[in-house]
Amino acid sequence: MLPAPSRTSLPYQILLYLNGWYMVAFVLVETLLLLFKMSVLPYPPGNIVAEAFLLAFLGAIEWVRIFMGKKGNLTEALMSIALSVIFTAPSVLALLYLLLWQTYVLRIEVILVSFALAFEGIELLFAFLSIITINKSGKSDFL
Repeated sequence: MLPAPSRTSLPYQILLYLNGWYMVAFVLVETLLLLFKMSVLPYPPGNIVAEAFLLAFLGAIEWVRIFMGKKGNLTEALMSIALSVIFTAPSVLALLYLLLWQTYVLRIEVILVSFALAFEGIELLFAFLSIITINKSGKSDFL
C-alpha cells in the first residue's frame, strides 16, 4: 500500500522559516531604532511606552502566526493555517502603524516595514493556496 501524497507547500514553509528569522532581526533593529529616537529626538513619554508595547505585541503575534502556519502546513491542518491567516490582520495593522502613524518614521524603517509587509502578503497568498490544496485532497482534519 502506498502512502498518501503530501499536500504541504514547500514555498510556504520556506517563506515562514525566512520570515521567522527576518522578524527576529526586525524587532531587534526596531528596538534599537526606538532607543536611538528616544535619545536624539524630542519624544513624548506616552508614545515611547505605546510604541514599545506595540513592538512587543508585534513580536508575539508574529511568533504565533508563523508557528501556526508552519504547524498547519506540515500537518495539513486547515484550522492551524486558517488561524495563521487570521493572525495576519493584527500583524499587518501593527506594521502599518510603524510605517504610517508612529511619532517619527525613519527611512530605514520604511524599508524594513515594506519588506515585512511584502513577506506577509506573499505568505498570505501561499496560505490560501495551501488551504485550497489541502481542501481539494479531501482531508478533513481541522486540528
